[in-house]
Amino acid sequence: MLKWIGAVFLLLAGATAGYLESKKLHDRVTRLKNFCIFLDNAATEVSYEGMPVEEICMRHGKSLDFMPPFFAALKKGEPFPQAWKKAEASPVLCEEDRELLSQFGEGFGASDTQGQLNHCSLCGSLTKKTLLKAEEDEKKKGKLYRMLGLFGGAAAALLLC
Repeated sequence: MLKWIGAVFLLLAGATAGYLESKKLHDRVTRLKNFCIFLDNAATEVSYEGMPVEEICMRHGKSLDFMPPFFAALKKGEPFPQAWKKAEASPVLCEEDRELLSQFGEGFGASDTQGQLNHCSLCGSLTKKTLLKAEEDEKKKGKLYRMLGLFGGAAAALLLC
């Protein structure tokens, strides 16, 4: 009886590990979609309001899960570029996403209105390319991770029980 309970726990552990890896892919897609929305909103604010970049980020960055370190740094009085580096260093981001954020942070707020709009447009197109790749990875690898976890747990249960 105890063997069967152990086998079930191994199977569940494997399935959970596969699900969690698959969820990371899904979370990345969601993060990139939210960043695309943020970029669109930022371009709109720059175009129509002429709002400072800090206020734009405070207003529209609340749905981005990598922004809390940025908000904390702004509250401490750090300038935008240094505060943005804190958002880039968030542990939820992969290296490719960090590079996108770095490119955005380096140019945002560094030029006139038209330059800002062009910068937001460029970053938006780069993010959309990355988003398409991430969605493709989620479709391909998400199911693979779930199945590998499930079958890995089953194999471990069979070998150990």
